[in-house]
Amino acid sequence: MKVFKSKITLIVITILCIFLLFIGANFLSNIIYKNRPMAVKSKGKLESLYEGHENSFLYDALFILSFPYNILSSSSFSLPSESVWYNTSYPQGTMGIDSLSGSTGSSYNSHSNSTPSDGSNLEFSTTNVQVENVDEADIIKTDGNYIYSLSESNVIITDVTDKENPKEVNKIENSTSSVPVDLLLYNNMLVVIMEDATKSSYNRTVSVTVYDISNKENINQVKNIELNQRYYSSRLIDGHLYLIANGSLKEDSDDNIETFYKENYEIKAINLKNMYYFKDRPSIYETEIVHMDLNVIDNDIEVQSFLSDVDSIYVSEKNIYMADGYYSSTALSQTLSTLLSLKGVWGFLDEDLYDYSYKTSIIKLGIQDDYSVKFVAKNDIEGETIDQFSFDEYNNNLRVAIQNSDDGSKIVVFNEKMKLIGETGYVGKNEDMYSSRFIGDRAYLVTYMNTDPLFTFDLSNPKKPKILGELKIPGYSTYLHPYDENHLIGIGINTEERVSRNSYGQVIGTNVYVTGMKMALFDVSNLKNPTLVSEVAIGDSRTKSAILDNHKALLFSKEKQLIAIPVTSYPKDLEDEQISGDETVDKVIKAYKTSSDYISEGYLVYNINLEDGITQKGTITHNSDSKYSYRNSQMLRGLYINDYLYTVSQHMVKVNKLDTLENVNELAI
Repeated sequence: MKVFKSKITLIVITILCIFLLFIGANFLSNIIYKNRPMAVKSKGKLESLYEGHENSFLYDALFILSFPYNILSSSSFSLPSESVWYNTSYPQGTMGIDSLSGSTGSSYNSHSNSTPSDGSNLEFSTTNVQVENVDEADIIKTDGNYIYSLSESNVIITDVTDKENPKEVNKIENSTSSVPVDLLLYNNMLVVIMEDATKSSYNRTVSVTVYDISNKENINQVKNIELNQRYYSSRLIDGHLYLIANGSLKEDSDDNIETFYKENYEIKAINLKNMYYFKDRPSIYETEIVHMDLNVIDNDIEVQSFLSDVDSIYVSEKNIYMADGYYSSTALSQTLSTLLSLKGVWGFLDEDLYDYSYKTSIIKLGIQDDYSVKFVAKNDIEGETIDQFSFDEYNNNLRVAIQNSDDGSKIVVFNEKMKLIGETGYVGKNEDMYSSRFIGDRAYLVTYMNTDPLFTFDLSNPKKPKILGELKIPGYSTYLHPYDENHLIGIGINTEERVSRNSYGQVIGTNVYVTGMKMALFDVSNLKNPTLVSEVAIGDSRTKSAILDNHKALLFSKEKQLIAIPVTSYPKDLEDEQISGDETVDKVIKAYKTSSDYISEGYLVYNINLEDGITQKGTITHNSDSKYSYRNSQMLRGLYINDYLYTVSQHMVKVNKLDTLENVNELAI
């Protein structure tokens, strides 16, 4: 009997040892391969990742081994849900179009003048981009002689060779369910990016059509691709297009995971050797990166897939950075020594060990000499980035503005291998970060609770970045733009703090109210003491602008002393008017349009210089007869060509003199 019991004991100990060794091996494997991508390689592996079975045997083993602990414990205990264990990457609430970005260290104004390739004497503005020489897609493009813009589901080509008399010369009509959302222009190639608007976010797809526009009146389609995910962002570098699409893996009717794309309407499969996952965080969400060479349009496109979600994309001339935020439990990062301590598995599964925090995973992809994309490194940092302005590459280092919910915001610095080499202390405790900007060896952050602190940082020593100064003013800036090396423009929301009293007149607190938008010019020549040079209030509490969400809506030229933004404004005299159920939309719109201060689609133009600050020059309106035109001005853009200002909406092109804003002509499109 004793021999029998000894054998049972030996078997149990052996099983426990095997489990512990197996667990230890898996944890060591996760540590070793934490920041390295693993190729999927087989459909079986992809299926395992999709079903959430990757590493599930480990957690099943932990649960089985912890059974005695669960029974004996005086408090209830349960493992975290599968969404935490297997997938901490969640789809974003937006439809995925990347809108905000950072800046280069070497350029103070990335919205630069340009000249056409034909050598003609033209000066024209280009899209306000993130990084110099890295073009971004937008709803309008120009080469100085033609304007390419979106109108409903069509693309309009407008001839502006006669600067005062624009003419529509062609229209790319779309007969499919897809709707154009972005344009890119390269030499005689026009890239039209479209999304299928009839599908749900989960099933949405993106298609890209490239047109040869050498002959504007007779354009030809030369390339078409379609991805099985929704559009996220794109960049264009030296004629090389990088398209990023993102979404959940999908199954077809036969329960097979779809890994196809279409090139020139031919179905092709993504090579599973080019589909990667990370062992520490397997995910059912994927981000696809497509490389297309517009210089040799007949070349096949290159497609890579990373099983990871994406919150923001930052692209320099040398690298692509993909950031993904997720919640993490400290229990998952416990060391092997903790796991194999006297408490063993039971200690590891102690519920007191589970402390969840928000982290950001940053994947660095290098753009090679042949413009192909190759994985370089990955690292995770505790905290959250807010947009692409949170990132900037400078002297081969990556600087990141990051916030934690309780601690505040700070700057961290990674070297070219994505190793953390420096960080500042936190600023703005218990405040949200609303914007950031990197300019050379400086950085600026805006946080907000009741006032708008503009924080300045010295990053000249990347290993010892320092907080230097702070300026507090009402409101907050959602977008920061460099005026020059010593001055900064902030555009955002204006607020007012008001005292609340009870019926006895006693102060019971304060409330903050939005009073409109604002634009400000800051002097940051002394980083320890930033000052406000000039500011202007814009509209009232209902005034909106695309610039609050999309930097590409800005038109700025220091040389021309010009800054302009689109706005949507509503009349004050209808502020308290109640619309009963039997009143039609037409009556409401008619009432709005009788108000002199109503602007459905307006373009505010300002003079800006260091002597006079910011002064409004005038407003160009694009009000439409459409009963829905009052919604917003998201589709309004402005650009200049020589001495003329062109404002383009979905239904109109207007020409004004740049110096006086005198109306010259307009064209219905």
